[in-house]
Amino acid sequence: MDKSNNSEKFNLLQVALRIAMDSINDVLIVVDNKENILYLNQPAKKLFGIENKNFIGKNITELLPEYRNYLNGVYTDSGFNKDIVIARNSHKKNFNMTVRDIPSDSTDSTDDIKKTAARLIILHDITEEKKAEEEIKNLSLKDRLTGLYNRVFFEEEVRRLDAKKQLPLSFIIGDINGLKTINDTFGSKEGDRLLIKVAEILKKCCREKDVIARWGGDEFAVLLPETPDKDAEEILNRIRIECFKTRNHKVPINISFGSSTKKNTKQDMESIVREAEDRMYSRKLLERQSISSSIISSLERTLQEKSQETEEHTFRMRELALKLGNILELSEDKLNELSLLASLHDVGKIAISNDILMKKGKLTKKEWEMMKKHTEVGYDICNSSPQLTIIADAVLSHHEWWDGSGYPQGLKGEEIPLTARIISIVDAYEVMTHDRAYKKAISESEAINELKRCSGTQFDPNLIEIFINIIENN
Repeated sequence: MDKSNNSEKFNLLQVALRIAMDSINDVLIVVDNKENILYLNQPAKKLFGIENKNFIGKNITELLPEYRNYLNGVYTDSGFNKDIVIARNSHKKNFNMTVRDIPSDSTDSTDDIKKTAARLIILHDITEEKKAEEEIKNLSLKDRLTGLYNRVFFEEEVRRLDAKKQLPLSFIIGDINGLKTINDTFGSKEGDRLLIKVAEILKKCCREKDVIARWGGDEFAVLLPETPDKDAEEILNRIRIECFKTRNHKVPINISFGSSTKKNTKQDMESIVREAEDRMYSRKLLERQSISSSIISSLERTLQEKSQETEEHTFRMRELALKLGNILELSEDKLNELSLLASLHDVGKIAISNDILMKKGKLTKKEWEMMKKHTEVGYDICNSSPQLTIIADAVLSHHEWWDGSGYPQGLKGEEIPLTARIISIVDAYEVMTHDRAYKKAISESEAINELKRCSGTQFDPNLIEIFINIIENN
């Protein structure tokens, strides 16, 4: 046999093997039985940043300081396999680390067992796999919209933290007031923005150890370990202050909160949660007037921005409507209804395009049909809010005519709610006597003549007579 030929083949095989080992993505390191480095492939040199340094002969712990800890107690005859993290230049990567024995050719004469001459260390990059796993895990644990934990995970945390060492354990629950109204009026995107903003406020005001979750559609919950009720109230106050800062926003944040604290092991968390919920609902009742005012103010502000309505217009509407209502000796409840209707009779215009609302010329037939929809939209908005249901029918009916030729239902005479009949007269007078984008104002006397002309057709004749007396004697 030609020894030189065999030697050449061996050298070629060695080169091919080296090229192959440098071409794979995995990191390959070979160490001797004293853990000194015998070989590093190109990915290994790149990972550890040692292209220009000679690490051959140096101990593996210079590259992997935790190497012995990794192997300690888990290395078996079949080798070693474990997921590890390697940090380089402030970046962390996940690897699956496999270690295999490379036996020597010689055997121990006493037991014929081959000795380990070296070990092959393989590091397979699993960073992306770990990220994907983490994302899947987060999807199962977190609310997609807000990024907070979901209720399922939160309840698991309640059980986990329900321990003596976590006492006092405080629980906070909050419910957004008027979210359905916001969704129905401004659209679900605005409602989503509100939910996201609430989540941001909670994360800002709570501590790192606190567990924050979206408890339900419009409810949020916070679990505060090792937190007495006094400290929980301080956190709540911080949250309320941040919410109050949004009072002049298009959609201000208004939340009713309740809290309770588990102080000893005899109390159970279910009763703590119920107590916090009861306090939240009690708070909601106490804040009802404030909540109502907040929602109404938001709707009024948006309506004024979208349409021709101004605060002065609303004030004049309310003043004239109440004068007429007082002469008719309406009850206080009806007068309150009339006052609210003066502000929000056109609330459905929030959903109408600005191109139509602000058009200076005559509306096309299609545009007019869309404009007429504002009564039905307004009806839906009012019915979605407990604070506004009392004016829903009047909002729907304020463009009905006395002779039955109005819209949307074609109601006639006293079928039309009284408050709607009053508002239709007051609104018509206000529109006629003040400039609009599509028309110039007319004089008071011209407006009165127009009201008289439409008495018995568009307007209730009895109410027209009283209203004209009010104007003429004002």
